[in-house]
Amino acid sequence: MRSAWEAGYDYLYVTADELPLTFARLMLDMAGSPPPWWRALPVHERPVLVGYARADGMEKEQVLKAMREIGFGILFVGVDAGAARSLQALNKPLRNKDPVAAAHRMANANSRALHNARTHGVAIKAGFVLGHIGMNEALLEENIESYVAFLKAGRDVIISADIELLSPEPGSKDFCYLTDPDEAQTMSARLGLRIGSRALRQSVADRYRNVDIFDREAAIDDYIGVFMPELSKERLASARDQVRSECGRLGIVIGDDL
Repeated sequence: MRSAWEAGYDYLYVTADELPLTFARLMLDMAGSPPPWWRALPVHERPVLVGYARADGMEKEQVLKAMREIGFGILFVGVDAGAARSLQALNKPLRNKDPVAAAHRMANANSRALHNARTHGVAIKAGFVLGHIGMNEALLEENIESYVAFLKAGRDVIISADIELLSPEPGSKDFCYLTDPDEAQTMSARLGLRIGSRALRQSVADRYRNVDIFDREAAIDDYIGVFMPELSKERLASARDQVRSECGRLGIVIGDDL
């Protein structure tokens, strides 16, 4: 960090995953014993640090306070919000076996994260994903409503938002669904949500199995066609634009155009 600052960089991304959860002890220790060169810098001359966090990690007020003291002024937060079944489909860490209770707990975690960010002067860059295995119109509408509610509640601390369609990246559970028709069927049955036929799933799996390089937009199209048969890419794009429009109304920047 010192080398980067001495080279003239004053806006630094710390790319370790989920800092308040994974590295809580490190954050506390760094705040408790900062190096002499850091202590010697006036607060307004210290570099701004940007990191990643989950909303439930930001519930840890002591850790968040320590991170702000270190210099973390902005945290990118992948927002866990939406319908209970959507949170299940996205493999979110539901600590309660009752999906509805788990979704309620996550909503409370989001509220506390906003409160703690407000209290300690940490700005949030919020990330939202639209789409998941078996998503239908009712779930999409519920997710839009939840995302907009979060944006409204945090309009004073959310400085930017990324809202994108789900992209099945290699290594992800969603890419596994593309390549394994049976895995997709198991999940859809567990969720009670409809997906495309076995034959359709197999034809898509044959295109992506053992493939490392592929067209991402084509993969998104295939994922929607096979695993969200009640929706279209145009409908999801319209939902994305609806949330982005709400960001504009609230004065929240889209993407990194700060």
